[in-house]
Amino acid sequence: MSSFKDFLGNLFKAKTKNVSGEVISSDIESDEIYTNVINAFALYSVTDMVASMCALAELKTYSNGKPFKGYEWYSLNVRPNVNQSGTEFWKEAYYKLLTTGELLIIPVGDQKIIADSFNKEDYAIRDSIFRSVSRGSFTFSRSFTISEVFYIKYSNAQVKAMFGDISSVYSKLFNEAANNYVKNGGQKATIEVAALPTGNTKLEDEYNNAMNDRLKRFVKAKDATLTLFEGMKFNPVSLSGGSGNIVSDIKNIFDEALTRAAQAYKMPPQLVRGEVSGIDDAVNYMLTVCVDPLLNAVSEELSGKEFSKEEYISGSYIAADTTNIKHIDIFSLAPNIEKLISSAFMNVDEVREQAGIFPTGEKWAQIHYITKNFERVQDLYNGEQ
Repeated sequence: MSSFKDFLGNLFKAKTKNVSGEVISSDIESDEIYTNVINAFALYSVTDMVASMCALAELKTYSNGKPFKGYEWYSLNVRPNVNQSGTEFWKEAYYKLLTTGELLIIPVGDQKIIADSFNKEDYAIRDSIFRSVSRGSFTFSRSFTISEVFYIKYSNAQVKAMFGDISSVYSKLFNEAANNYVKNGGQKATIEVAALPTGNTKLEDEYNNAMNDRLKRFVKAKDATLTLFEGMKFNPVSLSGGSGNIVSDIKNIFDEALTRAAQAYKMPPQLVRGEVSGIDDAVNYMLTVCVDPLLNAVSEELSGKEFSKEEYISGSYIAADTTNIKHIDIFSLAPNIEKLISSAFMNVDEVREQAGIFPTGEKWAQIHYITKNFERVQDLYNGEQ
């Protein structure tokens, strides 16, 4: 995330030329810089929100088809390494996957380390190799094969396209908003100048200096004086167009950038804009088309590397549980809970766990129940089909 700060740090380093050709410093580099900052802010906001949501998911471990909490579950959800908690680790992991398109996790003993940079050599019929793998200031002295690490790739053509073509759109929008402010909110004036004697170089220099430097500072300053030469007259012009509403214009541009960034990551735009209308449907949609594919990609990679083919087929695997992402109202679920239990689809503890409540652990809660209203279809026809 430091790259985003570095990007903003270079914002105000522009230089422009005045009408005389002299290079002067400027507080604004260009419309393109503004455009890039707006896009960077929008993409950062969206990717940070998606990564935060994904990090809330619990990575459940299963053994022979049943949930099992052993060391692997602990290392995935509680303490992946000595320096990060589970939430910190996975937020960084998903953010890196979303922004760079790649995620490399190196198992080091009992720890899992997210690589900051690496070089990947691809091969068609044998393991790819990762070289120059580094984390912070530390670089591993050895290379790794793809079988030894966890490697997930995320391809999003929409995000690449957004970086490519959105600049021209927002550059025009921002330029229009700024021009509107200058026209309606700035100060205008006319200056009457008597005819200058031709060939008087000193007088021409004084005149250019007054027009290009002193007049500009005078117009921008809150309190200032302007020295005029004989034959020059300053006439302020009153404007009837109002002060302009650049704040509203810029806000609309930011909102549009957030919308485009959210759509690129398949996130409902109202979530990143903080709108609460229809939030339940928006969260459900985001879980389905945005969060679940990311979690599935990570779960499949973890399962494929932590368990053998035989173990996986026997029911040993890792799966992401998204019930922690969306808060559940148990009172609104009461009718459905009753149906799940009465139809023997789930036992009491399984329902409690899915609702985000700790299982009781009691034997009676492990039993499946079914109401007497159910009967076999064959019995309805006296055994005839």
